[in-house]
Amino acid sequence: MLLKKQLTPRSVMLTFDDGWLDNYTCAFPLLKKHNIKANIFLTAGLVGQNNMLAWSQIEEMRQSGLAEFASHGLTHKRLRALSDDDCLSELIQSKKILEQKLGRKILSFAYPYGSCDKRVRALV
Repeated sequence: MLLKKQLTPRSVMLTFDDGWLDNYTCAFPLLKKHNIKANIFLTAGLVGQNNMLAWSQIEEMRQSGLAEFASHGLTHKRLRALSDDDCLSELIQSKKILEQKLGRKILSFAYPYGSCDKRVRALV
């Protein structure tokens, strides 16, 4: 992740949500071609399912140094619609899976559907 002091008025952050397979088949070749870095927010419980990234692809992208990964929840549920316990379960399970698979702390989170409120932000 970029440090705040590295940002300029022309800085851009390239992010992808969900962990779709096209992040690997379409975006990754372009990242390599242009030596551009991106952040991909994974829905941890959907990795390896139809049209989603597989762990081997995530690892290849991570090893390239061009992709960093963070959490987008466990199953891409609307967190505002969940109880506190269910919301925490989505957050904690996703974080645990990603930290175990990626071998590093997960510090960033993107809200599924961009939907959050004060209660959800506090839980995150």
